[in-house]
Amino acid sequence: TRGYWRARRAFIKLTDQMEHSELPEIQTLRKTLLRWGEEALNYFNNPITNGRVEGLNNKAKVVKMRGYGHESFETTGCGC
Repeated sequence: TRGYWRARRAFIKLTDQMEHSELPEIQTLRKTLLRWGEEALNYFNNPITNGRVEGLNNKAKVVKMRGYGHESFETTGCGC
């Protein structure tokens, strides 16, 4: 969608359609979208994301998980 106002109209249409669903998960999603809607729509005014930071956080978590179970350098007595 191009532009804030088009995105806002699409957002309102989507959440209005979700209102008629009988599924509790859809109602929960609708409430979450309505709670964070303005923040999500702000992307269309200023298209900046925190994707790079999230990517770096993910890499740090992967390194941490891969190191799980390995002994630290201090406890191995490697003489480093």
